[in-house]
Amino acid sequence: MKVLFTFSLLMISTLIYSQYNYGLEVEQQDAKIEGRLNLGSGNNSVFVGINACINNTTGFNNSFFSRSVGSKNTTGAGNSFFGLSSGLANTSGGGNSFVGRAAGLINTIGLANSIIR
Repeated sequence: MKVLFTFSLLMISTLIYSQYNYGLEVEQQDAKIEGRLNLGSGNNSVFVGINACINNTTGFNNSFFSRSVGSKNTTGAGNSFFGLSSGLANTSGGGNSFVGRAAGLINTIGLANSIIR
């Protein structure tokens, strides 16, 4: 029930406040977001974390979770980055999965890579 409530609250907040929510807190419901939460940008992507994919222009189908994840990504598509600064330098690389702190840190245009650190 907590998860459903939290997810519903996040979706409603996203609709109300567009794609940016800073400092959202839900007491006693285990939901706290500091930084960027982007669930409805029209590109089927999810960005959660301070500076997560902050430069995205046309990239789509990306899932970025943590601080500074994929922050230079502009057109890269189909990427999944999890962990502090993972995929940091990625600009147009696609189909990559980087898991762990600084995983895939220097990848810029590489395709279909998997790095677990």
